[in-house]
Amino acid sequence: MTEKGKPGPKEVPAIKAVVKGFLEALMRGPQGKPRTSWREFAQLTFRDSKAEPAIPVFQGYKIQRVRKVPGWNDKTVREVDVELLLSPTGGYPLRWLSGTLRVIKESEPYKPDENGEWGVCPVSWRPRRS
Repeated sequence: MTEKGKPGPKEVPAIKAVVKGFLEALMRGPQGKPRTSWREFAQLTFRDSKAEPAIPVFQGYKIQRVRKVPGWNDKTVREVDVELLLSPTGGYPLRWLSGTLRVIKESEPYKPDENGEWGVCPVSWRPRRS
């Protein structure tokens, strides 16, 4: 960890890689279905979930930054600011939506652990208010 509470240089690539994998899995393919399973990139607690993540349909994304969550253990919980390129729907054109995903490091379901693996909490998507 750095002194300012930002993730250390080895953590950022691991966090970004799991978020990238999660978002790539959710992006819709040509037939409108997800390309791969998002579960392998989810936090362990949610890997067996039958529900789909509550994230709008998108066709592109940008990972902006990884940051700490006030009041949470910096070594097991982080937030990642992302922008999603929303697919055109209902007369709305292509547009970017900013939001946040939470990543949790667990060694087994419901057990945050500094020595565990990072995973995206699939129910953590929050659009950023303008």
